[in-house]
Amino acid sequence: MNPNALILNLSMLYASSLLAFSIIIYFSISKSTYYQSILWIFSNAGSAFAMLIPSVFVETTYSGQYNFFSYVLSGASIILPYFALAGPRVRLSRYSRPNIILAAAVAVMLMSAALPFGWLPLALGYAAGGVILWLTGWVCHKNPLWRWFWGKQALIFGLSACALLFLWRAWIVSATRDGAGFDIDPSSNTLGLEILIFSSFCMQIGFLNLIIGRPLRLELFAARRATRFFENSKRMSAEENRLADLARERLMTLGLLKHVVRQPINNARAALEALDYAVKAKTPMAVKSKLAIARANDVLDAVTLAISNAIFGASFLEENANITPRSVDAYDVARLAKTDCPTNLVPRIEINSHAKPVFVNMDPVLVRLALRNLLDNALKYSPPHSLVQFCILQREDLFGASFNVTSKLSGDNFLDETIFSRHRRGARAKGGGSGLGLYLVKKVAEAHGGSVSFLVHDNATVTFELFLPD
Repeated sequence: MNPNALILNLSMLYASSLLAFSIIIYFSISKSTYYQSILWIFSNAGSAFAMLIPSVFVETTYSGQYNFFSYVLSGASIILPYFALAGPRVRLSRYSRPNIILAAAVAVMLMSAALPFGWLPLALGYAAGGVILWLTGWVCHKNPLWRWFWGKQALIFGLSACALLFLWRAWIVSATRDGAGFDIDPSSNTLGLEILIFSSFCMQIGFLNLIIGRPLRLELFAARRATRFFENSKRMSAEENRLADLARERLMTLGLLKHVVRQPINNARAALEALDYAVKAKTPMAVKSKLAIARANDVLDAVTLAISNAIFGASFLEENANITPRSVDAYDVARLAKTDCPTNLVPRIEINSHAKPVFVNMDPVLVRLALRNLLDNALKYSPPHSLVQFCILQREDLFGASFNVTSKLSGDNFLDETIFSRHRRGARAKGGGSGLGLYLVKKVAEAHGGSVSFLVHDNATVTFELFLPD
């Protein structure tokens, strides 16, 4: 067959396949994937029309065949999938570097469009397009919206193959330059179109799996929540019997803790409270005494937390013990963690409560300790009289729940990812501590298959998020 006729047939096949997949995606749109599907359809349509009026991919040999509108459509069709796979709510902390590289690649593409027709602008445009496709694959891999779908692997494979193809085309245009123009063998155009069709097929199949599978996953998640809520209410009667059997053992354990650990600490705290009450005179010496008593109370609270962290670190971290998760109302655990904080600091903590319970599959003892450490960290490193916001969110988009602790920064922001390491604290941190609190929070998150992270807002407020998957 004539190479030009074969190229035309492959171009028509590529364009028609994109339009056909666009129609299938249109009839597969759901509320949860509307934004992603619309951007993908526009990308397919732009790429299909750019291939036909005339093709930018099958390089023209002189400027009379060059179509600026086709070039713009091609560039837009390459950029749109990046935003489709990143989602409508792009976290700058997660995609900050790819966004910078994307802006640089788009700038190179716009500059190549402004240059006179020749091998240089096409080579720059292809190279920039390849970089954008690599970034799109990276965003698809990092976005938790597409977790657990096999279509993600197919989509990333297609994007990677297409990126390599674009870089290969840039090299061909540069290698066959002839003055300002170029002279390309039609057989390389044919091979390139065949690879493009194959990689596009992988991308379309992968994206279809994502937009079809995600609504089904959301429905399954909602059904699991409803089933779990019913099972929890049904299990309550059986749980009462089980608790009755464990009552004697727990009473013995509590009695031991009361006499060995708790009772001495409580006696010391009661003695300090009595001493604080006895010191009534408003003299400089009395003020100093009250401050000393307050510091002693803070030391007792710190000792209690240190004992809890030490027991947890010895029994759980070093021995790698398995957790025993069960479905628990997250608000109950949050309120217990709040009461564990120093009494004089508890009024600073505001829990964003809702009437509807949030059941999470977790080990309540470990999560309570982790939340206690997050609250202690927020109280310790925020201004003395500032509020600490404690919020629990049911993350249906990520199939789990988030515990968010938001507080103001008492000074400049010196936080980095190493703050979750063992015996590490924020740079120039002035508060006391051993550097184990956030490390234990991270280990609790990992034991549940979740994560812990922080986000600084305007260098004045920080939010620590403990995410636990369902």
